[in-house]
Amino acid sequence: MINELLTIGNIVELHGMQHTVTGIEKSKAFDCDMITLDEWLRVEMSEIKGVVITDEWLKKLGFQEKRMVGIFDYKQSVIRFAPNHNLCELNDQLGKERNFDIQYVHQLQNLAYLLLGETLEMKL
Repeated sequence: MINELLTIGNIVELHGMQHTVTGIEKSKAFDCDMITLDEWLRVEMSEIKGVVITDEWLKKLGFQEKRMVGIFDYKQSVIRFAPNHNLCELNDQLGKERNFDIQYVHQLQNLAYLLLGETLEMKL
């Protein structure tokens, strides 16, 4: 179950399958948040899970693996991620480094959007 902020475009898991969030609304009838997945499937927020970040997911989101095994960079080291440690480093334009503990794809997507103004979408 996801207990944090979801936004349109986040990638989440339902019954072992990955889906993209395409709608979010409060349901007065069911007294819960309803999530629309892939523009056709409506479920309660309590039914979905986060997609655990893996090397494969980082590559799908546009990260490139560096020479150091297990380290992935996005946009020339603006975001550096080590999935085995759940550590995400963000270097801003002033050279300041910030660290975040991130486990799920939607958390990484939200961080990139909030801090960089960019949407991390799956690259095929």
